[in-house]
This record gives sequence, structure tokens and C-alpha cells, in this order.
Amino acid sequence: MFFNPFQFARRRHILSFCILLFTTNTFAQISLSFPTNRAVFQRNNDNLGFINIIGNYSQPIDKVEARLIPVTEGQGTPMDWLTIQENPKAGYFSGRMPGFGGWYKLEVRASKNTVVLQTITVDRVGIGEVFVALGQSNASGLPLSELPGNNVLRATDDRVNAVNFSNKAVLDPLPENLNFVHLEAEVDIAPAGNTAWCYGELGDRLAKKLNVPIMFFNAGELSVSVINWRESAEGKPTINIFGQVMPKGLPYTNLRNTLHYYGALLGVRSLLWLQGETDNFPKQLSATDYASNLQTLIDITRAQFSGNLSWVVARTSLTYQHPSNPEIIGGQNIVIGRAGNNVFPGPFTDDLQPNRPDFVHFNNAGPGNMGLTMLAEAWNNYLDNNFFLSSTPVMARSAVDINLACNATNQATLTLPNNLTNYEWSNGGNTNQITVNKGTYSVKVRDNQGNQLLVPSVNTNFIYPVTRPHITHAEDLEFCANVRSSVNLRANGDEFRNFQWSTGTAAQDITVSNSGQYSVKGFNEFGCYSANSDNTEVKINPAPVKPKIAVSPSASVCEGATIQLSVNNDDILRWNNNITTKDFSIDAVGVYDFNVEATNAFGCKELSDNVSVRINPLPAKPRITFSPDTLACKGTSIKLRTDSNENVQWTNNSTAKEISVDSVGDYTFKVKAITSFGCVQESDPQNAHIRETPKTPDIDKLGIYTLLAQNVTLGASDQFQWIRENTKFTTSKLSSLKVQEPGAYQVTVVRTYQLGNRTLICESVPSKSLFLKLASDAITLYPNPAVDIIYLETKENLKNVELLFYTISGKLAYRFYITDTTERKDLDLNKVENGHYLVKIKGADFEKTERIIIDR
Repeated sequence: MFFNPFQFARRRHILSFCILLFTTNTFAQISLSFPTNRAVFQRNNDNLGFINIIGNYSQPIDKVEARLIPVTEGQGTPMDWLTIQENPKAGYFSGRMPGFGGWYKLEVRASKNTVVLQTITVDRVGIGEVFVALGQSNASGLPLSELPGNNVLRATDDRVNAVNFSNKAVLDPLPENLNFVHLEAEVDIAPAGNTAWCYGELGDRLAKKLNVPIMFFNAGELSVSVINWRESAEGKPTINIFGQVMPKGLPYTNLRNTLHYYGALLGVRSLLWLQGETDNFPKQLSATDYASNLQTLIDITRAQFSGNLSWVVARTSLTYQHPSNPEIIGGQNIVIGRAGNNVFPGPFTDDLQPNRPDFVHFNNAGPGNMGLTMLAEAWNNYLDNNFFLSSTPVMARSAVDINLACNATNQATLTLPNNLTNYEWSNGGNTNQITVNKGTYSVKVRDNQGNQLLVPSVNTNFIYPVTRPHITHAEDLEFCANVRSSVNLRANGDEFRNFQWSTGTAAQDITVSNSGQYSVKGFNEFGCYSANSDNTEVKINPAPVKPKIAVSPSASVCEGATIQLSVNNDDILRWNNNITTKDFSIDAVGVYDFNVEATNAFGCKELSDNVSVRINPLPAKPRITFSPDTLACKGTSIKLRTDSNENVQWTNNSTAKEISVDSVGDYTFKVKAITSFGCVQESDPQNAHIRETPKTPDIDKLGIYTLLAQNVTLGASDQFQWIRENTKFTTSKLSSLKVQEPGAYQVTVVRTYQLGNRTLICESVPSKSLFLKLASDAITLYPNPAVDIIYLETKENLKNVELLFYTISGKLAYRFYITDTTERKDLDLNKVENGHYLVKIKGADFEKTERIIIDR
């Protein structure tokens, strides 16, 4: 007979995703959401697996660690404390604990600043093998009530596990039931299994053989064909052998949801397919039809769960009054034998327990006829070492972290990757992002294959700052504007990454250059901002007007003058010489630097620029010296020199230390000594005189013994200076000179100037030299013959000389009388007739006669 599953009432089980784990602490600081007790995570072919650990905390922690301790020695490899997450945020922690295949006690501890605050223990957690059974009734099992006397055996090994839940209401999706239990005989293996069936015994054998824990799920369905599996997997309505449309996408719905929920959470080694009875009879499929339907089902599970999901296909076809069918077995072998299909052979079950009480279902009917035991042993034989080395397991999906941030209004924005599907937030949101206020939020989400992913719940209260920033400053907050133009303020707070000031500036440090109240809020790593800090008041007092020193008459004066310094400022003043008035004067020689400080009502001070003033000493009074004298004749320069070492300026504006004059005139000179600062001291006046030098006379011979200076007119003080052979020998106002010695004669004019009580004698340049050769006669008359005048010259000066003119006949014709012959005497002959005369020259003690001709 065939078993109709729809005759049984369905019951609903709703279990919570989050299992509260209690410790000895009355007030738990951390709680663990996952894993729950007896969860088993699929290992890889290197015997390594990863346990997803998710939990929440209610007090600040900075590290979460975990370790694995084998429940029984030899049933795993101890793993010492490993960091799961450092500095968890938002009230949750999440991470993965690696471990080798084994059965463990999991300890999770939280600490703050190396102090362990709390340790949570999960008594049983495994890294091992996860299987999902599917097919029809010999896979799902029958309720005990349907097979009286069926001795279903529990798993005796503590490491064999399942979820005790029967989804008779065909809940889609499955309830979030993480109540893993030891596989007792009466446990209905979720989601559709009835009793432990053969899986308790199979689990014992696998756990013993592999030395790892085992987890079973069962998605089998009573009295279904491979066609029902294929059509429901394709999303099509499907009719069972009783002519009924199978409800809610059965039988595939339970398998899909098992993979999407439990498979995603724990991973899967393989699906265990045991089906074929209905396709033997009444369906009577061919091998190719069977293989086609089964392969399509396999491909869909891989597309919707994992691309290389392993299958183990049992060879099964025996049903009531219908023996083993080679077509069905052949179809199963076609799928198994397809190269690269990652489908492995399962047991041939048609010859197991020939004496089945209902001719279809395995039954532990009693000693010697333990059909479920036979089936378990057959599965165990095919799940051999080759299978575990060759099959590729699907590992548990990692948990998905929620990205948390605050928006501009400080609301929390929770964001999941946008490549997921079916977002179901606890606040009703259905997109990858929600914006919320403070609170606790959870989300269900699936990947593109429909796998439900593990996502921690988030308490947004923990993403907000718990402190306010505080403001520090290295300098006084009240200051004068002329001392500093600004003050630097720094925002501080360990939990903040960024800051925003009340000015709008986003920086940790700001430079404030205006008086006012300043505050800052801090932004943490989530961009959530704190309450404003306490106000910090900055007071920038105005500076006094900078004093400007006025100097009068100038900053540099000479000895004897006064300098006045003054400022036009109404603030409190203090000069650097401690004078507190607006102005003061100085008159002492010296160099001075002055400044004045103004202090206003705020106590702010402003210092003027330095002003340098000086009262310069006068130079020493200069003296004037003359060279060669203060009196000179034209042609001689008078040099005037001053003894001053300063710069000088003479009356004639010359700036040389020595000047000269050579022009005729009367001069009065003064000289100023001028220092580099322009200070002047003037000498006493000094006079100098240059007089005209007489004109140079011409010299000529006047007679035999007389020289004549000519072409000059003597002044009242002029005299002729006669010179013989470069020797001056006489002066005279007469222009003629009788000489008694031969030689080279010159004459000059000597002029005498009387200047006060001083006498200056100026002498002309000497005349040309005239050489005089004297005649042998002591007395001479010439010329001879004479015309109108005849001259008498004597070598010596004679007194009372008489000249008597006698005709040839001896007659006295004329008489001339000369008192002396100091100079040449001329005798007017106009009254003397032409003719020859004898002239007798007579003196007191001499007499001489000359023959003279007068010829006109």
C-alpha cells in the first residue's frame, strides 16, 4: 500500500532565531546569538571548518575571543583563544572561529583593556559533516504510528544531531529554528522527516568512522515521483499518484528552504537521494526519462544553492508487488555515471530486507530482520573514504555585516550590500538601506540564489558618541589684538574621528580671530555626531591706537638747539625714559632712542616705533693760516688753509681744506667747519690783500754812461730798482742812471703799499738785460755832428761844469753851464749856428776840449 501524507494534520512550530544563552552573571554584558548548542558546521576536505560567531553586547568591550575545547579527549583538536573581533561596534560582534573536525565546547569571552568581563559557553558545537536526505518515504521515514512494532533506533553517539521539527503546515520559508538536538528515535528530522529512521544508526557509524559530529536534515516526501520533484523545482504545479495537486510547491519547497536556510548557515556535504519506487509503479518511467528528470532536479538545486553541490544517489525501485526495475536503476546509474557531474553512487537497496512487513518500507522488525539497520549500514558503506576525498562540500556562508553610518540629521543609516535580495528589516523596510532612530534592528536577507544569510542584529544606540568633545587651548583665551591676531582651539575626544565647530569649520583645530562663544561636536567612525561641547569664550580686546611720535624741529639737531618729542594719544602713556606726559624736550648733546607705550582701558598695550634723535656736538672752531703771508703782490698766490678735520666751506663756497687767491684785491675770509651731521662752527674773519705789481719798464742806453728806464709812469710810491749782473744796487725815482762800470743792466719798478701798520713792496718783472760797455773818455759829447741837441755825459759826477763853444777862429760863440753831471745833460743847439766848434769843458779840477760839428 502507499502512504498518503496529507491524511495527517499539520502543526506549526515557530522558534526564535536568537537563543538567549545564560551565564552565571546576573546582568549579562554579552549574549550569543549564534552558534546555538549542537550546531555542526561543514568541514572542508582538509578537515578544516569555520564556526560563525555572532552576538551582542550591552556594555563597552574592545575584544571578543573564542576557543574550542574537545568535549571528549580525542574528539577534536583544541584551539586556544583566538580574536574573533577587535573593537566591535554598534552593539554586536561577528567573526569566524577556525577549527578542525571535532566535537567541542565553545567558549566566547569579552574583555575591555585586557580585563575579561564575561565568558559564555556553548556546551556542544561541531565541525563535521552535514547531510540532507530527500526522496520519498524510504528517505523521509514513516511515523511510528504507521508501522507498529518498528524499532527505530536512536543515535547512541552524542555527536549525531538534527533539528526536531516537522513542517507539516508546509511553512514557506521555514521557521528560523536553531534548536539542534541529539538524534533520538522519536525526533522528527526537520523539515519533513519522520522519526530518526535509519539516520541515528547511520550517524553513529559515520561519527565513529570519521571521528567528527554529524548533522542530518530530511526533506523527503511520501509517495512522490521524480517527476513531482522536477516539476515542483521548476515552479510548476505537480500532481501526485493520487491525482492531487501537491500543495505549496511540494516536494521541492522543503528541500529548497532547507538548503537556503540550514545549508547556508552550516554548509552541506551532500544530498542523499533515495527514491524510485513510485517511478517503478505506477509511473513506470524509462531510464532516460528518469535520468532526465533527476538531472534537471540536480541542476536546479545547484543553480539555487551552490554550483557544485554534491549528490549521492541510491539505486532504489522496489515497491509493493513490483520487483526491482532495471529502467529506474538504469536511470539512476546514468546520472551517477555522467562525467564531472559530482554525483556519487549510493547503496542498491532493492535487495535489502527482503521480508519487509509492508513489502515497501524498511522496518526494524526484530532480530534478523532489522531493515533500517541494514539501510544505515548500506549508506555507510557507500559514504566511504573515496567519497569524502572526491566530493566537494559547500561551506557555511559567512555572516553579512551591516554598514552603519549617520546621515546629516544624525539618524542611523543601516546598509547592506545592494547585490542581495529579499530585504526584510524589523522596522518594515524592504530595501538594502534604512534610516532609523536609536533602537535595535534586525534584518533577513538572501543572496541571489535565495540563501538566507546570517546577519547580526544591530543596536544603533551603540553607534552614537557617549561623550562630548572638549576644547583645549595652549594660549590664553583673552588677549589683545595686537599681541596675537588669533588663538588656536583644539577639539579633543578619543572616540571622535572628525569634528565640526560652531563656525561650520570641519577640522580638529581652528584658528579663531574674532571674539565669541565657540563649541564643537565630534563625529565618530560612523559619522554620528555628539552633543556640543561646553562653550569656550574667546575675548579679543582691541589694541590702542599705535602711538606715533612727532619730532620737532627734526630728529637731528646741533648743540644749542632743543628737540621736542610728542604724541597725540589719549591712552595712558609711558615713555621709555619713564616720562608719562604727552610731550617732553631734550637739549643735551647725545644720541637717544625713544619709544612710548600706550595702555588702553582693557590693559592692552601698543608700543610706538622707535624714534632715534640726536643732539650733535658742534665742531671745534676752525682756524685759518696763510702762506706765505696775508699780503702779496700780483703774481703771488696767497694760500689759506684750515686746521679743521671736518668738512669745510669757505666764504667763496669752496669745500677744500686749502684755497688760494691771486687776483688784486682786498679779501676777508671765513671758513665753516661742518660735521657729518651738518653742525657748523665758523672761524673768525681773516683779511688778505693782493696789490698790483708795477709794469715792467723798458731799459735803454742814453748816452755813453747813462741808462734810461722808459715806457712806465711812476706812481707816488714807485721807484726804479737798478740791477747790474743780477744784483740790485740802487733805487731812484729818476728814470735815468749814470753808471761807471760796464756790465749787464736791468731795471724794475718798485712800488710801496702801506696797509695799516704793514708795508708791502711790489716789484715789477725786471726789464730785458742791456749790456753796457763804457767809453775810455771820462767826458763825452755826442752826437757829433749834432743837429739841435748835443748831450754831455761824464763818467763821474762833476759839479759846476762849464762848456765853452769856440769857433775855428777861436772866438767864443756860446756858453753853457751845468751844475752837476749826475745824469746826462742835453744842450739846446737851436741858437748855435752851423759850423765847426771847439768845445772846452771845464770843471774845478779838470779841463778837456772836444771838436764838434753842428750841421742842420
